Amino acid sequence: GVAANGVLRRKFEDLAALHGIQLLIPPIALCTDNAAMVAAQGFFSANAVTGDLTRVNASSDWAMGDPLPLA
Repeated sequence: GVAANGVLRRKFEDLAALHGIQLLIPPIALCTDNAAMVAAQGFFSANAVTGDLTRVNASSDWAMGDPLPLA
C-alpha cells in the first residue's frame, strides 16, 4: 500500500523532523496491499450465495451483504 512507499516515508520523516513532530508509521510488514484479501472475501461471499460464479456480473459498487448482480 501507499504507507509502504519508501520515498513517501522518507519525505514524511524529513518533514516531521523539520517541524519537530513525532511521526508514527506502522512497520512495512503491516503496510502491504490488501487487494488479495478483499478479492478472496468477494469470491467466497459470492460463491456462498450462488454456488455458480459464472452467473455473477462485475459491479464496482456492489456493497457487501447486498444481493448479487446476476446475469
